[in-house]
Amino acid sequence: MKARWNPLQVKMTFSFGEKAEYVSLQAADVLAYEANKRIRDVNRPHRRALDALGFDPSRITLRFYDRENLGWLVQRFEEAIARDPSLVSEAA
Repeated sequence: MKARWNPLQVKMTFSFGEKAEYVSLQAADVLAYEANKRIRDVNRPHRRALDALGFDPSRITLRFYDRENLGWLVQRFEEAIARDPSLVSEAA
């Protein structure tokens, strides 16, 4: 598993728990999945799972990054880190 999923040998941990302990992680997973579906077909109506999360376009913005606009995102991260270096953990 290390060779395939962790080629840089970054320190990783896995843990298991009850569903009730990881509700926010489950919500983030559903949001990522539903965002991917939405980005692939922007004309499709919202799916029930996205609505169940209380999706509000004024609070959550879905964006697609590719070779043309990924530089913009990287620049924003670099600017944020320059303002507050504590955003980057020591492990990174």
